[in-house]
Amino acid sequence: MAPRSQTCPSDGYATIKRQWKTGDTVHLDLPMVTRRVHANAFVKDDVGRVAIARGPIVYCAEAVDNGGRVSNLYLPADAPVEMRSQIDVRAQVRSSAESRY
Repeated sequence: MAPRSQTCPSDGYATIKRQWKTGDTVHLDLPMVTRRVHANAFVKDDVGRVAIARGPIVYCAEAVDNGGRVSNLYLPADAPVEMRSQIDVRAQVRSSAESRY
């Protein structure tokens, strides 16, 4: 394994300063906590609504996608919200790229 490089945060970006060689790889670990995102209380039609977010991805149930029926969905405030499986994005990207050629 090659030695770790120094990362230098600058203006919201992390840069890696090192002498790059063919075959070098970068392993990036971005923890993505699962959390509830509550609707803005000042938007009358959205009072009491909540979505689930994990990292930058927001999951929500909207009437247009559910035949107009979302008012019967309920997420208890004390229900645990956590990730239960992990997808290997690299394998998906690789097989997607391979299928095009």
